[in-house]
Amino acid sequence: MIWDSSKNLIRKDYTKTEYRRYLFSYIKLIFMYPQDFLRVQIPVVLQANGMCSSGQFIESTENLYTNEGNYSTETIGEVFFRHDFTRPVSVNLRKNVITILETLEVNKFLWLLHKITYNAFIPILGLIFIIVWCFRKKLYLISGILCSSLIKIPILILSIPGTAFMYWYPNYLVAWTVVIIFLIYQLKHIINIRKEKHKNEQ
Repeated sequence: MIWDSSKNLIRKDYTKTEYRRYLFSYIKLIFMYPQDFLRVQIPVVLQANGMCSSGQFIESTENLYTNEGNYSTETIGEVFFRHDFTRPVSVNLRKNVITILETLEVNKFLWLLHKITYNAFIPILGLIFIIVWCFRKKLYLISGILCSSLIKIPILILSIPGTAFMYWYPNYLVAWTVVIIFLIYQLKHIINIRKEKHKNEQ
């Protein structure tokens, strides 16, 4: 409906009415065949988070400018090569940096690191724990604000069209940010308690 690599990636030959009808039809199919839908969609969610094998491994973005992989098409080449500001200073440097950041080198350590790093459910579970902790501490406003960041997750589960991690990245980034701030706060709190205890002992 939306993506078409033969038409500059994004289709535009449909109206708002057609798109609205498409969305309603999609939702109707979910409610008519929930088991079949989940049978298809759950593996997509798991694959996007590195929890089971996927044929769409990060979409080969490291090869965007090397005429290799999934992006070696004439249309894509024209889109990214025709402007000076879209070309990297060094193609090899860009490829090596992405390979390192996305842990694409195949060995056991990096394979495990990839499974942990590119998994949105790990920080999301941490975020849920923090929400419960804030609620038990009667920090209802903070708990409510953090809950709002989880609203997108069921929408993602029901609607993501592919296994690319980018769909989960906003939730992943927010969750890790909150988790890190919480850990820093807790560490600071523990240090202050120990300092206070040390003063009392003196």
